[in-house]
Amino acid sequence: MFKTYKIRKQNNQIGYYAGFEIDVSFTKQENSSKNIVIYPNSIQEWKASTIEGITIFYESYKNEFQGDLTIKINDIMFFPVDTKEIIVIYTIIRVLCHWFQLDYLPILNQPQFEPLLFLNKLHFNENLQIIN
Repeated sequence: MFKTYKIRKQNNQIGYYAGFEIDVSFTKQENSSKNIVIYPNSIQEWKASTIEGITIFYESYKNEFQGDLTIKINDIMFFPVDTKEIIVIYTIIRVLCHWFQLDYLPILNQPQFEPLLFLNKLHFNENLQIIN
């Protein structure tokens, strides 16, 4: 079942927005594999950033996934002014960590995410959104 996750936040007059309609499944198996499916109605402009974020997540937690990890993305939500490559990468990492109940701080406290560190203290609400 697809779930929708969004991050929308304004900080110092700068907007940050990204979201995903996503379904994730994991099946334990002897061999590990990662499968990414991004459906055609997703915005292709953000596909590379999404895959980069998934790769960062997977490399950080690959020991947790002895088996088949499948990530299906039905839609990538964006706003032309507020969506940048770094917020897409950040958001997909947060989404996957939330999905699997894993700590996102070891990944997202890295220097490359310094402009977004203010988001680390926020949590998804019951609607799976970080909005403020």
